[in-house]
Amino acid sequence: MSLHRRLVGVGEAKTMSRLNCRIQLAFASAILALLVVGAVSYRGIVASSESDHWVRHTHEVLEKLDDLLFAVRSIESSNRGYVLTAEPSYLKTYQASQRTAIADQAAIAELTADNARQQSRLPALAELAAKKVQFSEMVIGLRQSQGLEAASEALRTGQGQQIMDEFQAQVRQMQDEELRLLVLRNADATRLIHETKTVLLLGTLLGVLIAVAASWSVYRDGAARALAEQAVREGEGRFATLANSIPQLAWMADDKGSIFWYNDRWFDYTSTTLAEMAGWGWQKVHHPDHVKAVVAKITHCFQTGEVWEDTFPLRGRDGTYRLFLSRAVPIRDPEGKVLRWFGTNTDISETEESGAKYRGLLEAAPDAIVVVNQGGEIVLLNVRAENEFGYRRDELLGQKVKNIIPEGFAERIVADGTRSAAEALAQQIGTGIQLIGLRKDGSEFPIEIMLSPLESAEGILVTAAIRDISVRKAVEKHLAQMEGRYRGLLEAAPDAMVVVNPVGEIVLLNVQAEEKFGYRRERAARAKGQKYYSRRLC
Repeated sequence: MSLHRRLVGVGEAKTMSRLNCRIQLAFASAILALLVVGAVSYRGIVASSESDHWVRHTHEVLEKLDDLLFAVRSIESSNRGYVLTAEPSYLKTYQASQRTAIADQAAIAELTADNARQQSRLPALAELAAKKVQFSEMVIGLRQSQGLEAASEALRTGQGQQIMDEFQAQVRQMQDEELRLLVLRNADATRLIHETKTVLLLGTLLGVLIAVAASWSVYRDGAARALAEQAVREGEGRFATLANSIPQLAWMADDKGSIFWYNDRWFDYTSTTLAEMAGWGWQKVHHPDHVKAVVAKITHCFQTGEVWEDTFPLRGRDGTYRLFLSRAVPIRDPEGKVLRWFGTNTDISETEESGAKYRGLLEAAPDAIVVVNQGGEIVLLNVRAENEFGYRRDELLGQKVKNIIPEGFAERIVADGTRSAAEALAQQIGTGIQLIGLRKDGSEFPIEIMLSPLESAEGILVTAAIRDISVRKAVEKHLAQMEGRYRGLLEAAPDAMVVVNPVGEIVLLNVQAEEKFGYRRERAARAKGQKYYSRRLC
């Protein structure tokens, strides 16, 4: 028994030794697998961290480009505001925007130092920004030295708009380049994740053969999954922070065009919730006249993968509509398939378009148009007014309206001790007023004026539509002469003459008729119960 036990003990010892060897081999294999998995995973994490850094870097460049574009637009809007109002506050805003634009250009140059393609675009961008500032300085100088009309004339040349369009096109090229890089960097991050998942899968297969390795693989898999989820959460948080900090209304849609996310600015402007706007709910805040066209265009672009850009009005929380420029770009996977869309809506309501449209309507008017403030000074006029009165525009702007309409006009719109300006104007609005106009050469001519109010930042202005009625007056004079001649012929007739209207009423008779019938002229005209009246005959 003792020998048997020894033999058994030796066998058990050999078995335990083999088991220990296997366990050691298993541990060694597991440790080796863990080391390999750990090394590759570490490499993947480092690479993912670096890729995430470049993604953040791309977002910083895009943000700075948006800031630069906003600053240049602010330069333009403050410049136009100063031209229209001459308020010093607009100059302060203009100068602050200019400093911001310079700082943004420097930041973009520093951020894109690693990108030769973007660096090559910076000189053109700086040149266009300088041209914009130079043009704005020129317009401001004209406003200060020569007044509103000279500055407005410079704006109407379209040079400033052309520079702005070229600048926006240059910024859009740089944005497209960054979005292209963003897609590539996202693709690189996706590739690294795929590699990491492959290594983890091999570790899991080894863990099936080796229990300890399997447990470690499960642990590593769970840990990696937690890290990935945390990274996703952090990425989503960074994206949300960035998207909520931009001035535009931002949104994201799936590959079918169904929107599933908006930034906070969207909800602030529309006073809606995600539940109301999800999917195709954005149609609720679009103007009904534009919904059909927008849906057709966005459906086409989302099906073809083309960059989508359009302008349309959006309803705000106060119920009013403002014009927005919307642009969306596709985000693709490494194979080029569209995963989702990222879009922004930029408010473009307060641009030069409204001023240009008003000027176009003013110049297209068939009558002479003069806009006068309640002090009786001319603040605006059209070409027809220049031609009618024989003055150049700069000779009339800022002058008293009495210089061209000496009597009757200014008194109708200027308040006095017995009535307010509103009461004075209300008595004249919509009525045709016949006055006398005075040309530059001193000649007078008859005019007819129609008045209408125009609200502005400077108070209520009066728009006067002035029509030369010289021809009409000449015709009236001719008719009066003809009537006099006709009466002369009637009275000179040897017979009694009676003029009767279609209903049998006497409207005119001569002296012979009075003597013949024994009636005085007024009594004969009242024979049918009608009053005598004169009638013009041609």
